[in-house]
Amino acid sequence: MKKTLFTLAVLLSSALASFAQPASVPDSVPDVKSDATDVYQLYVNGGQNGFHFDGWGGARLSEETIDGKKVEKEDAFQWSGCQFTSVDVYEKKYFHLDVYPMQDMTLGVVMINSKTSNISEGNEAEKGYQVPSLTANQWNPIDIPVEYYVNKGASMAHLYQVKLISKVTTDATTADASDGFANGDGTGTFYIGNYYFYGKRTTGNVEIPFTIGTADANGFTPVRGTIAEKDLADIKALNVTALDISKAKLAEGITKIETANPNTIIAVNFTKGADGKVTSTQADQLTGSKNLVYRDTYIFPLAKLEFVDGYDVYNKFFISTGTTGYKYTRTIGAKKYVTIMVPAIVDNNTLQTKYPALSVYNFDADNSTATEVKFNKGTVLTPAEPHVLHNSSNADITLTVEGTGDLNLAQPASATQGTTVKFIGTYAAATANGTQYGLQSSTGSAPEFRQIDSPAVIPAFRAYITGVSASAKVFFEGETTGINSIKANGESNDGQVYNLAGQRVNAANLPAGIYVKNGKKFIKK
Repeated sequence: MKKTLFTLAVLLSSALASFAQPASVPDSVPDVKSDATDVYQLYVNGGQNGFHFDGWGGARLSEETIDGKKVEKEDAFQWSGCQFTSVDVYEKKYFHLDVYPMQDMTLGVVMINSKTSNISEGNEAEKGYQVPSLTANQWNPIDIPVEYYVNKGASMAHLYQVKLISKVTTDATTADASDGFANGDGTGTFYIGNYYFYGKRTTGNVEIPFTIGTADANGFTPVRGTIAEKDLADIKALNVTALDISKAKLAEGITKIETANPNTIIAVNFTKGADGKVTSTQADQLTGSKNLVYRDTYIFPLAKLEFVDGYDVYNKFFISTGTTGYKYTRTIGAKKYVTIMVPAIVDNNTLQTKYPALSVYNFDADNSTATEVKFNKGTVLTPAEPHVLHNSSNADITLTVEGTGDLNLAQPASATQGTTVKFIGTYAAATANGTQYGLQSSTGSAPEFRQIDSPAVIPAFRAYITGVSASAKVFFEGETTGINSIKANGESNDGQVYNLAGQRVNAANLPAGIYVKNGKKFIKK
């Protein structure tokens, strides 16, 4: 009997030991680590930086105090997580956590980044790290390289949640897809002692490798790592409207960043002082670059933005140009008629005093039909509305359009004039499908609109007509011209090169692919 009782006591003691809480908690600050610099604490003896645990319906959570230090207990574990103030940990070296499981178990650690600093705009794909098997009844220190998540496509620039699951079952094959995960069975119990990021992700004086990522929700294509002279060609081959180099390092001597699109806005790093003044070390170095901006919830230029005619402009989100402003330039040939849609007003006084040889024509939507299209003389170039301009002089005229305040270059409703017969302006290049008619850059008193064949490109800051017959007549204050159905294109027949998305590209620096020139496709090998 005594032997039986003794055996039961041993078994009971062993069982209780396997469910006993830990007797102590590991050191909360990694000061014993040789590279423990730039520590960012999330949960160290309680939460910091807006941190709180959340069972999210997949675990029971409670905070306990052990040896004077706070720890988090999770049981009935399937999955759980935490949330905190969004933080940029892209340059951190490790994410550290201490886990004390009451049984042998597996754990997956998933990083959740928002697409931008505005969490409401959605998350990036979720990327997970599979922790090797954890040993029961002891603290398991875990250091996960931040670069592991970066290499899987996580930006780690707007991190605001960490999720725990049982297993990472599959690694996504693309950066914009989430990994596969499996939850626990609801029986696991463990303690968490610390969550923090530490270390700087560098090797000597060499930053992480140069990489070009995929565009975020606001249309900015990110560049990471160190931008060296040899990388400038890769950036220059990009045909984008927005580039983000704020997390990259500029090699010494680089003063100019440009893409295939001269209208690209480039986001750089910045620091804002107590007085609200913004400084940027990248902008100080990039003295040969234009259209530099910084992103602080909204988009702000560091100097006046300059847009070149015919190339796409950023249209995902408005730019707060304030008094810094922006300008757009367009050269109108001698005696030429052209279509145009400007981003800021050019008033009657400016036209009369600075551009007396330019005449403005407005589309007469009320009196235009499929067989008769009419334009009336106007006095003002209204922003975000299509117009026709005529240069009556014998010399080229360079029109400069300048403005201040918020700049929104998304295609507005006002860009379309009329209902059946339409005159439509462009802020981004459009690919023709054969129903559009563009103004041939003709001279004299009889400008012609001509059918634009598919897949020719209608450049940005232009306008075209739809809903008319091929035999229609066009009236400019009594002057008449015919709309001709011909194979040659109208304004798109400009000798420029476009990609299949309708974007104008630099003909001198074309990567291999299919392009369009003067309405005809060609292959660059």
